[in-house]
Amino acid sequence: MERLRELLTGLMCSRVYRTEPHHRRDQPWYYNQVVIGIAPAGPHRLLTLVQELERLGGRARERELRFGPRPLDIDILLYGSLVLHAADLYVPHPRMHRRPFVLEPLLEIAPHWNDPRTGVPWRLYLP
Repeated sequence: MERLRELLTGLMCSRVYRTEPHHRRDQPWYYNQVVIGIAPAGPHRLLTLVQELERLGGRARERELRFGPRPLDIDILLYGSLVLHAADLYVPHPRMHRRPFVLEPLLEIAPHWNDPRTGVPWRLYLP
């Protein structure tokens, strides 16, 4: 979190949520959290910076199983109202509207935000 504070100003954090793994059940439960902050870097530069934080946190993508355990996974869920579809980065995150483990912490700190793709309030995606 201290390293994220170096990248984002005005950082706000949800509580940490412990959630059951999806896809591959033979692994430890996940710890999920959403943070909001102002990024002085553009979205691609921010991606490079958070991937470096993941590496420093012990993540080695080349040795991972898809949907397997990893010591640290930082996703860029949103970048203001930007909608971006690039080879290396999709914003908003393409599956976040189907993931309560993302939406619940997001709504804890940004209850009135809407999906920039549709204008639908994020809260309406929850079951």
